[in-house]
Amino acid sequence: MEHVTHRQREQHFTLMRQPANANSWESNPMLDLSRELEETRRELAREKNLTKRFLNEEQETRRKLEEAKQKLARKAKWNELSITKEKDIQDEFESLKRTCDPESMNTFMIATEVQNNIKRTMKKELHHEFEQVKVAYSINKEHFYQKIQFERRNQAALQQELEQLRGPHPSSLSFGSELRDSLQEQRESEDMELLSAESLMQRMSQKIHRMADIEAKLRVIIDDRIEKLVLPSGIPSTLEELQTVVEETFDISDEFSLQYFDSEFEDYFTLHKSDEIKHKDTVKVVYAEHITLNLVPLDECTDNSFLQHSTDTESTASNVDSSAGQSSSQDTIILSNRSATERCQPWPKQYPVLPFAFETEMILERATEDFKKNGTLLTNARVKSDILETLAKTIYTYTAYPSSAQISDVAEALVKKYPFLKEPGSFSGYYDWQQSIKYKMANYRTKLRGYGVPEVMCNALKRKRPADQKSAKNVKKPRKAELNYLSPYPAGEDEESQEQERIQLLSEVMKRDNNKLIKDKMAKTFSHRRNKIINQSPSIEDIKARWPALFEASHIQDEFQRITMVQLDSKFMSKLDEHTPRLLKRFHSKGGSMGYSSHAHKKAPSNPSIDMSRGLVIRCLMVYLGESTDQLLKEYDDPDEDNVSQDLAAARMTIYRAKNNATEDIGIVVEGIKVLTALGTFPRACSLLIGLACALNLAYPKEIRQTLEVFQKLFLELDCSKLSPKLRSKAQV
Repeated sequence: MEHVTHRQREQHFTLMRQPANANSWESNPMLDLSRELEETRRELAREKNLTKRFLNEEQETRRKLEEAKQKLARKAKWNELSITKEKDIQDEFESLKRTCDPESMNTFMIATEVQNNIKRTMKKELHHEFEQVKVAYSINKEHFYQKIQFERRNQAALQQELEQLRGPHPSSLSFGSELRDSLQEQRESEDMELLSAESLMQRMSQKIHRMADIEAKLRVIIDDRIEKLVLPSGIPSTLEELQTVVEETFDISDEFSLQYFDSEFEDYFTLHKSDEIKHKDTVKVVYAEHITLNLVPLDECTDNSFLQHSTDTESTASNVDSSAGQSSSQDTIILSNRSATERCQPWPKQYPVLPFAFETEMILERATEDFKKNGTLLTNARVKSDILETLAKTIYTYTAYPSSAQISDVAEALVKKYPFLKEPGSFSGYYDWQQSIKYKMANYRTKLRGYGVPEVMCNALKRKRPADQKSAKNVKKPRKAELNYLSPYPAGEDEESQEQERIQLLSEVMKRDNNKLIKDKMAKTFSHRRNKIINQSPSIEDIKARWPALFEASHIQDEFQRITMVQLDSKFMSKLDEHTPRLLKRFHSKGGSMGYSSHAHKKAPSNPSIDMSRGLVIRCLMVYLGESTDQLLKEYDDPDEDNVSQDLAAARMTIYRAKNNATEDIGIVVEGIKVLTALGTFPRACSLLIGLACALNLAYPKEIRQTLEVFQKLFLELDCSKLSPKLRSKAQV
């Protein structure tokens, strides 16, 4: 356009310098206009060719950009593979370990894991391609916009100049129309290219979002902790599955329910269905209220329930001392080498609030008088600090990790003894005390960790494996009401001296008639044995090689009493006999398979032995709880040794009974290894199975968890205030 304007200006000045001729303009008006139009056409043709050349250059630039992008993608991919090779191998190894876990080795879980891996790989690759296309699109878009703006300015100037030249001459209309159509087509083609590029970006973004919807993340609040829960397969379809995932991920043993945060009301509501929450929502774990078992004699029972709930802790039946007195002389346990640091009594039914420091007691006495006269509440920070310190020390004499129900008992007992310590705005009057005691216990455990106390040192981050170095992951604490879960070494003893005692114990086991000395050494090396079992989690085969004496019935009972302060065999049998009439009454009232089992009990001999009656009650109990008896007891009549060994090798925790001609062998298998044989009766094997689980720190298998929980909490009265949801529902029927 600048060339055209300059040439026209020169022609105008030339005409002005020529001599005046009145007839020169009138003689050739069309000729001059035709020349100017011809010049304009040639200029427009040159501009059009220039535009085409620019477009060709742009296409060439796009092609080179695409090639560079592909090279960059290949180079980035190789770089990423070389950088993340070790991480990918580690992830595959962890995935292979999870996939090869015997508990999860089924077709559905393997297919789900493979599908999730494929989805994650596709999502990662697609996201990487999307980022590359996004960068290339931004660069190309900016360059393209600059060229379009330049062309549009040129076209606008040319069209304006054409309009000025066209004037009243109709001969230039057709050329102007053609030029305008050509410019419009070029503009539309450019707009279509932009729209196609933007639509491609939008489709890629939608695909990325769809891939991202596969994985879901939830914010989980557990007491004073806030955790992140990653669900690779999305939010489970049922609430029960979601609760199971939360329970297993954060290692929750107490009964709980879930609440979700409603953004409309800005408050938490009970979660009834899993579809009420979505990706990146907040859920809160709410523990159930403290409920204890009320076991009354049969003649005082007014209904068919064998498990009754009660909030009055005075009514709970506990007769540990009397049951211990019923044991024979063979059940006597030698505990002469008990350390002073070991606990010797379980959590009390009513928590005793011990006296505080002298100055604190003096302030409390004055506060008691003021409360009786004026109803004045005490708000003294120093007094509260001393109270919390004393309570933490007292609680630790029972357990290092008190449950929410136990903390509630302590706070309630404190406020009941000193009513002026109640909170004016709390419904219960002691909610703030509960929270303060919980945090104080956490601080007290940290303090003990500095002193090297083993029970809390085992959960220090530096003591955990690299994969478990999180405060809430793989917490080692009592889960079966163990009093002496991880005791410190006795005074004057350390790991080296205790290891020497263990080596001497190996030689003593090989001698005959040496049971008393073996008992003494087993009691002396108790702390060393628990330290290895809890901290190192060795296999059953390794434990059996290092501590062969532990795998004898009498020594298992000794170990169980050292851990729980409960005599295993006598307590189990006495409580089983005590609850048998009530259990049978419950079983007879049921139909279906439960009724069939009860009918089988009726068909038993008229004068069955006590062991036969106990065995039938345990079988009926399993059917009542909805568990298969074959998972607990495997029976073989005239068995083939090879077939029996092959079948038991796959068993995780079970009892076997093998009948061969006139002989019968009853034993226990753990992790495919026979650990006990010649136990005599099925009920005795059941009691020793609980003893093994406690002594070896074993988790209950899912297939027989409810039955073993009844053994522990009903027959042994250990941690009977905590019931699983399924057992609680059975107790309420």
